[in-house]
Amino acid sequence: MKRLASVILFSSLLLVFGLGTSHAEKKLYIGGSFALTGAYAEDAAAVLAAFEDYAKYVNETKKLGPWRKETWPADIVIEVLWRDDELKPAKALSIYDELKAKGMLVFRVSGSPQALALKDKLAEDRMMATSMATGPYLMKPRPGTILSYYPIYTDSLAAVADWFKENWKEARKPRVAYLTADNPMGKSIEIPEMEEYLKKIGYEFVGRQYVPLVPTSPPTTQLMWLKENKVDLTLGVMVNPGSQPTIKEAVRL
Repeated sequence: MKRLASVILFSSLLLVFGLGTSHAEKKLYIGGSFALTGAYAEDAAAVLAAFEDYAKYVNETKKLGPWRKETWPADIVIEVLWRDDELKPAKALSIYDELKAKGMLVFRVSGSPQALALKDKLAEDRMMATSMATGPYLMKPRPGTILSYYPIYTDSLAAVADWFKENWKEARKPRVAYLTADNPMGKSIEIPEMEEYLKKIGYEFVGRQYVPLVPTSPPTTQLMWLKENKVDLTLGVMVNPGSQPTIKEAVRL
């Protein structure tokens, strides 16, 4: 009887103090807001698939990456939490509040409209966030806590303009215009510093034309304006549903 009591006591201690070989699993949430409905759906679905693939890899291998030497704690499981914000800033805000309340430590922002709506709130909460949004608003008036995957749009466009100007052969100034999406992402390039830089390196700035984020017809009018104004280079930001019909129509014209 005493031996049985000792076994029960020892087993109880194992449960209380966690001295057994198994550990209670802890969860680390990754993910956030994905615009799976609307113009960004194609890109957002690919990013979500990458999040899920990475979580599966870490949970199965307990490695941070094939090239990394660190090991992932055995008692921590990564779980992807996501919601479709439908490209609506108000919905992205409510998703953020919901997932933050669940204990998410790093958020994911899906696009420029959502990033503009969330930037100040994320900074106030000291919440880091990854995002495909890369507008100059991430840096102005001061950097926040949103980490972009790419250089900001205006830096990328300035590099394109530099290359084009370096290869320009005519004596006259090249004529440049904006041809960009008619939404916060596309219009985020319209900052004074961008236009000033283009003029500084020797461009003549002609104007701007906007293409709907998801055109219902080819943007013939906008492209004809560029042609009539003898524009040599256009700069802008679009997503696939806008850029594909634009390029196709430009080739036709």
